[in-house]
Amino acid sequence: MADDYILKVEDLWAGYEEDIAVVKKITMVLQKGLLTAVVGANGAGKSTLLKTIYGFLKPFSGKILYNGAEVTGWSSYEAKKAGVAYIPQDLSHFPDMTVEENLRLGWWIWRGKRGLSEQLEWVYELFPNLLKKRNMKASFLSGGEVKMLDIARGILVKPQLLLVDEPSVGLSPKLAEEVYRVLQRLRGEGITVLLVDQNVKRAIEICDYAYVMDTGEIISHGSSDVIRHQIEQIIEASLMGDLIKF
Repeated sequence: MADDYILKVEDLWAGYEEDIAVVKKITMVLQKGLLTAVVGANGAGKSTLLKTIYGFLKPFSGKILYNGAEVTGWSSYEAKKAGVAYIPQDLSHFPDMTVEENLRLGWWIWRGKRGLSEQLEWVYELFPNLLKKRNMKASFLSGGEVKMLDIARGILVKPQLLLVDEPSVGLSPKLAEEVYRVLQRLRGEGITVLLVDQNVKRAIEICDYAYVMDTGEIISHGSSDVIRHQIEQIIEASLMGDLIKF
């Protein structure tokens, strides 16, 4: 039922060239208000899956349903307008603008001026370092602060669904933990989170439900407790770059 899930993917095939599928027969369901992780080795197709869900890529076949309505093939503009935010692995801010200018620009585009002060207060409470450096150009931020700014821009409009691609890449363990803490808190505030991450162990520890991908396919899925029992196999296989089937 639409009341039970926010996103449903059915038999999805997608890629960058019509004769080469990177994502193959993916079927998954995201329950509202939960943090779901998609884990796997580099090249497993995780980022391609996110890009297809968000509308950057058109699927070859299959269905995507959002809040009970079919949205297969929608554009990224339509996805964002419907309450989906996407945090890419690459930078998504403007380096020559200050922290607050970056945040204000993202809000004005989608909401105008009304309600901005309240949302800025919420984001700065989540990211105290951004508050301290709100008048600093983004180009002077540390790697961790840059990632936090990208996330802050994505969540400023309080999305229903947040897609996050490899948030811990390039960060120190301490800064990565800060990012994970924020993702857990967002789930606690009712935002459904779909996290793609190569940090298999940590992603499974913080999620409610996990899907394991290998060469474009889902090879295992279950609650975090279920997948956690397979964690040693998953990590070993990830380091080898070839996730084994369970």
